[in-house]
Amino acid sequence: MFNHWGRPALRGRVLIVVAAFCALGGFQVATASAESCVYDSNTKQVTATVTAGSAATLVVSLGELRFGLVPAPCGGATTTNTDFVRIIGASGSNETIVLDQRGGTFGPGATAEGNIPEIEMAIELGDATDTVVVFATEGDDS
Repeated sequence: MFNHWGRPALRGRVLIVVAAFCALGGFQVATASAESCVYDSNTKQVTATVTAGSAATLVVSLGELRFGLVPAPCGGATTTNTDFVRIIGASGSNETIVLDQRGGTFGPGATAEGNIPEIEMAIELGDATDTVVVFATEGDDS
């Protein structure tokens, strides 16, 4: 088969090169993330899970709690109907969790408290090499 310049067509050659490139690992397809975030309105708790070897962010956006590699709503969880957040990682891999309060603080929580009102958190990533990054508010966080 010839192209319009009278030269042999390269379609077959390009396909072979691309196939060889992929077979040798030159092209990697991104793996789908499987973060999850479930809100239990009876216990006023969020359980969030980060994919092994991945990163996820817990952030407040207009009072709503969002979680994930690309933060998505946590099933209706807000800063005023949630008392506790548990974030779970995987043993044997490195995860990074970002707690981002630049859009609002993790509080006051659903239940009134005698001290500083906040949402309690447990971060159980599984390895000493995991990372937790905290972005505080833009104001005084003393």
